[in-house]
Amino acid sequence: NQLKSKLFSVLAHDMRSPLGTLQSLLSIADKDLLPPEDFQRMLKNIQTRLGHTTEMLEKLLTWANSQLKGAKVNPSLIPVAPWLRSQSRLYTLTALQKKIKLTVSAEENLKIYADEDMIALALGNLVNNAIKFTPKGGEIQIIAYPDSEGVGIKVIDNGVGISLKRQEKIAGYGIDSTLGTDGEQGTGLGLIICRDFIHQNGGQFSIHSEPGKGSTFYFVLPSAKPLVTAASD
Repeated sequence: NQLKSKLFSVLAHDMRSPLGTLQSLLSIADKDLLPPEDFQRMLKNIQTRLGHTTEMLEKLLTWANSQLKGAKVNPSLIPVAPWLRSQSRLYTLTALQKKIKLTVSAEENLKIYADEDMIALALGNLVNNAIKFTPKGGEIQIIAYPDSEGVGIKVIDNGVGISLKRQEKIAGYGIDSTLGTDGEQGTGLGLIICRDFIHQNGGQFSIHSEPGKGSTFYFVLPSAKPLVTAASD
């Protein structure tokens, strides 16, 4: 119930503002009260805020659906190295815009057994989060490695880091949204979704971070389909 209240609070605050501003802008434009250059400047700002609102709504609906209906996990064996290289290309442009170096390192023989769509969303949240909180000229590494529990994947950045207090808030399902190093907005839902989807795939998720020293996000997933033992008479 507490989490539900926080989600409604996020919706009320973050959706009302850009929609209200858009309504005002359209009203002003309809009455020809703005010079064209001022209108274009305001329109760009509205586009940015609506983009944030759309992203927030999509993440909220994805997570809420998994919580209320019970997300169906459809796992398969995924070759890690080519999959990570393919996924990283989705974030190359965003990283380049901040002059951030994004690299991928993975052994070619590694495989994970997981729902590809859910894990892609989890990885995307971690990479986008790293880009958001890494300053221009920084570096982000995506590393896959063998682990005793399966296959481990790390997303490492040299950004602003996360305080212990915020880490505890995240661990307690607290919604904590802060501005990125370039003023990027966030929903505070990304890490919650990431952790939930990894857990639903039988994985483990953890954070190691210090303010001013960057962050490392870890998750470990099974490397093979679990064996089903037949019941004995």
